[in-house]
Amino acid sequence: MESPVLLFDGVCPVCNFWVSFIIRHERDHVILFSAQQSAFAQQIFEQYHIQSVELQTIVFIEEGTVFTESAAVFQILRYLNHPWKALHVLRFIPRSMCNVIYRWVARHRYRWFGKMDQCKLYPHELRHRFKE
Repeated sequence: MESPVLLFDGVCPVCNFWVSFIIRHERDHVILFSAQQSAFAQQIFEQYHIQSVELQTIVFIEEGTVFTESAAVFQILRYLNHPWKALHVLRFIPRSMCNVIYRWVARHRYRWFGKMDQCKLYPHELRHRFKE
């Protein structure tokens, strides 16, 4: 894959908000997206030996490297316009601390924000950025 890919939980409102946020603020519009429930994501999980059943995180793949949890968020921030890109400086906070917060939100996201019945459909003009 030449373009970076973000695999997200397609039925999670927080994940879908994050995808929409990236689309609005991404500098070069190169990130591709796929719901973790898609056949494309399942192929990626298999290719990179990722256990999709246990997955409670976004997955960001860039140049063959897999990033999850807060590491994925910090990699994605590099692709955004200012002022959002500046948040990348937070990557110097110990990863273990960031991941504790990430896991806490991930564990409670459905209780706080609900769960969608199906994956969100994005506008037709963005469909080329979504892999199914």
